[in-house]
Formats: sequence, C-alpha cells, structure tokens
Amino acid sequence: MLLWLTAFTIAQFLECQVTARPNIVLIVADDLDLELNGTFPLSKTRKLIAGQGANFTNMYVTNPLSCPSRASILSGMYPHNHRVINNSVQGGCSDHNWRQLEKLTLGSLLQKESYTTCFVGSYLDEYGLSNASGGYYVPLGWSSWKALVGKSAYYNYKVFDNGEIKVHDDQYAADYFTDYVVSW
Repeated sequence: MLLWLTAFTIAQFLECQVTARPNIVLIVADDLDLELNGTFPLSKTRKLIAGQGANFTNMYVTNPLSCPSRASILSGMYPHNHRVINNSVQGGCSDHNWRQLEKLTLGSLLQKESYTTCFVGSYLDEYGLSNASGGYYVPLGWSSWKALVGKSAYYNYKVFDNGEIKVHDDQYAADYFTDYVVSW
C-alpha cells in the first residue's frame, strides 16, 4: 500500500508539473537612458513588478537601436545572426530576411507550446510601411496583434489591429495600449 501511495503521489506531482505552466509577460521599453532619467516614468511599474519580487539590477542590450534590439529579444539571436543592424529596411528592419526568421521568434515558439500569445505596441520600426517586406500582416506566432505602423508616435498614429488598420488621431498611444493590455 505504501508503495502504491508513493507511486500515486509521484504521479500526481508529475501531472501537476506538466499542467501548471507559468504565465509569461515580457515588457520591452525604449529610451530608458539613465543620464536623462528615462526610467522615471516607470516608477509605478517598478513598484508593481519589483515590489512583488522581480528586480533586474543589471541591464544589457545587444544593440542600442530599436529594431536590432527588438529583433534580438524576439529571436534570441545577436544582430550579426538575424542581420537587423539598424532601423531602416536596408539595415534589415522588417526586410525579407527578417520575415523568414519570424517562424523562429518567441511568439511562434510559445504558440507551438499551446500558449495564447499577444503582441501590443511597437514591433519593428519599419513594420507596415510600403517600403518594408510584406506591408501589413500579422507575423507568425501571435494570437492577438496590435502593432504600431512605422515608427513610434504618441499621437496621430496607425495600429494594425488583428488584420485591420485603425487610425488614432488624438488618443495618446500609451493609454490606448495600456487599456488594451489590462483588458486582455
């Protein structure tokens, strides 16, 4: 009986290990220059996240520019491997090569593991522009998609919202995206 109870307990433990998956939230922010006190607007975020136990005191980046940095975070590759070297299409930002790598990004890998994925905010600076590869599209791996078209703007911006272009004239971008993330 003790052997059976031990085996049953181990089986239950293993079942819990397999079914209890963590939620994953990745927050990527731009322009947090220490010299300019760029993290000041994130004091509430810091309190909510670091106050609950997650605090990262050392920060590193593969490249200080938006596109190469985001491409590295999404792909797990260094810029010399994903070939996004600056914020232009000529520099790999939203070009044909990047489109080929999208099947290997974080969203794709998580979706293969049956996660529901959501992307909100600034993807790659040239995303959705006519000179970029593919124009408007939802990249592989994202169940829900709300991405800025082109470079970031606080007002008068476009969002590619799950297959539909939405124009936001006077709505502050940070409020729009925050409201969506909270409701998601």
